[in-house]
Amino acid sequence: MTAQYKHVIIKGIPPVGGKPGIRKEFSKWSTEQPETSIQVSLFIRALQRFYARDYKETLSYFQVASIHGFPGDLKWDNSDAPQYTREGYKGHHIYCTHNLQTFPTWHRPYMALFEQTVHELMGDVIKDMKFARDDDKQTWIDASNEWRLPYWDWALPQYAEAMPFLLAESKVKIREPMKADGSPAPPLEVDENPLARYQLKVDDVGTKPWSKCSGTSRHAIKGLLPTEEEAVGKNEHAKVSKALAQHKYFSNTEKPADLTKIRGFAIGDLVSRLMSTVHSWEAFSTTATSSESTDWKQWISLEYIHNNLHVFIGGNGALFPDDGLGHMSSVPVSAFDPIFYFHHCNVDRIFALWQVLNPKSWFADKSLADASLSPFHGEFDGEGVQYFNSTKTYDCRALGYDYDIPRVPVQNQDSGDSLISRLKYYLDDAYTDTSNVVLEDEYGLFAAAEEGEVHLFSEGDPDDEQIARDRTVDDYIANVIYDRYGYNNGEPYTIHFHFGVPNTTPHDGLLSLLTTARAAQDDASPISDNFPRHAGSVYTFSMPMGTQNDDEEGTTAAVPKCGNCAQQQDEGVLSRATVPLTVPLYQEAGAPGILGIHDMESISVENYLDSKLSWVAVSVRLLFPALFIPLEQLEH
Repeated sequence: MTAQYKHVIIKGIPPVGGKPGIRKEFSKWSTEQPETSIQVSLFIRALQRFYARDYKETLSYFQVASIHGFPGDLKWDNSDAPQYTREGYKGHHIYCTHNLQTFPTWHRPYMALFEQTVHELMGDVIKDMKFARDDDKQTWIDASNEWRLPYWDWALPQYAEAMPFLLAESKVKIREPMKADGSPAPPLEVDENPLARYQLKVDDVGTKPWSKCSGTSRHAIKGLLPTEEEAVGKNEHAKVSKALAQHKYFSNTEKPADLTKIRGFAIGDLVSRLMSTVHSWEAFSTTATSSESTDWKQWISLEYIHNNLHVFIGGNGALFPDDGLGHMSSVPVSAFDPIFYFHHCNVDRIFALWQVLNPKSWFADKSLADASLSPFHGEFDGEGVQYFNSTKTYDCRALGYDYDIPRVPVQNQDSGDSLISRLKYYLDDAYTDTSNVVLEDEYGLFAAAEEGEVHLFSEGDPDDEQIARDRTVDDYIANVIYDRYGYNNGEPYTIHFHFGVPNTTPHDGLLSLLTTARAAQDDASPISDNFPRHAGSVYTFSMPMGTQNDDEEGTTAAVPKCGNCAQQQDEGVLSRATVPLTVPLYQEAGAPGILGIHDMESISVENYLDSKLSWVAVSVRLLFPALFIPLEQLEH
């Protein structure tokens, strides 16, 4: 008789003293001196063990990462195939739920699985460490129980300058247990920081390398096939920060400095708009078009912001000769980069905070809320091992965690005006957005005109600041409906908006131009024509279907297909997004040398948009054979 399979039960980390642990912002959690932090030391040691587990183990890093995509034929935790699997795609086990209303709820138990697995490994680390003092050992145990997965709030202005130290540096120092006399021991030097890169080690079992790339990269793979250096993983983090800050993929680096003066917070602007204007679950949760699509303010979604961050972190790949590609840009392999989990922890945090502001907004269709979120198992209501569903993920505190600012209330708890007010204040304070530009009005373009005279507002003058708050100004956006699977059978692409005409000359065979919309060619404005300014982007973060994968022997094996993507493609499901334009327009009007716009009057803006706004959709072939080979090829 076959023994009953024992599933991985996702419960999260047990609360300490009855209270859930707190997930903290990454830089706050890691501190300015990570070598003094017990939690940092434990996390890095645990992650090293996570990586070292045989990829055939259910709770190996390889298999946990593969839940999100490739290998695609891995039946993780003996789970059923995703419910949306159709005829012709029954063999796939690609579980992620992109372009669906379950996008936020599916990723919540996924992060809890990662969190509790790392916590369990922390316990193993402590058991094997040598402590000179029992009280010191207890301190480490307490620190591990209080630890929760930190979130990387990439929308904060500080990350326009540099990424968190621990996510970028290849070599770090971590804390050791104290000496017998209670004095600190010298820190341990770690030559390969596991937070910066994952590399599969399979040589000991006599297998092939994990694809052409055995390690993860960010903004680094620049050719059709990776170099030897790129194959083991390479990161170019200055380009990550540049993408987070400016998004100027096509912008010439020699353009005047003042053209980039106030455009370093595009992500914060999107987060602020999402939290203040989107109030229905259907609109908030997914990029897919919906009944809310008739309301122009409801086109920003959590998933859309998330999609853009994947390409900002991973790399858009060879838009310029010195640009590169990384694993985070690719759906099937993004979860192999350890930065994926801090990114998605922040996505879950935004989800949790939005729930505070919109406690009554949830799935309109109860059947969707109760649908299984395979492959994640949990025990609820004494019914034994069951799959999670979205209803069971509503309260993040039930999974043993909360977020630091502000507190997220439990399900059905009356949050009260004070909590909501505190949250709104926090959001206004944390993120710079379009309203900041309007209120500060650095160039005086929104200033009130009376009897032909311009009234310049004085910073710090209560009367002027109140006038600024009370006035109404036009806000400009570009709303986009796009086919996520419309290019090359699902290959991902980015839609870039510019003022002026971008240079779209292909090089090295990597840039594939889809189409360019109308844009006036005007010799009167050399800056507008020769130095197009990037206004915003929409990244599809889609997965190719039916792609073929050639291995080193020249035989061909089909890359697993995602049933979710295939079904949406067959049904013609479209997606939507919003690109805010007010701040880029303000910058155009206020910068010297830009012809065609010098104020924010509606007629001036409309004429400028009509003559100068352009868009281009580009796709970088993600070259999946270079990033991945199917699992069965590993086992030969």
